[in-house]
Amino acid sequence: MGCISGSESAYATITFMALSLKGKRVLITGSTDGLGRLLAQDLIQQGGQVIIHGKDSQKVESVTQELGATQGIVCDFNQPDTVQQSFSNINELDVLINNAGVWLEGPTFYADAKYEGKYQANGFN
Repeated sequence: MGCISGSESAYATITFMALSLKGKRVLITGSTDGLGRLLAQDLIQQGGQVIIHGKDSQKVESVTQELGATQGIVCDFNQPDTVQQSFSNINELDVLINNAGVWLEGPTFYADAKYEGKYQANGFN
């Protein structure tokens, strides 16, 4: 977020506002590993109240405790029918980082039959 102000010259000054995450509720999908986990760690250090998400309950619990996150949510986006129930206890959110995704594995000639479900799962995210 920033503001560009200029004068009659060809130069402009860009001023950036500092974004404070202190006390902000942040949900990061796919935050038990990799980039999502690093983001969660960083945002917690900045004072964010981070909600960890993943599909493996043991990983979610472990990362939530290890990082000192506010809460953990277990939900597999490959199971679209469970999404609403899994996230129903979140009443307020300041920041959403859509980091999770799903993909197909195996021979591509089977992909057409499975593609619609993966598209829907990524669409939820």
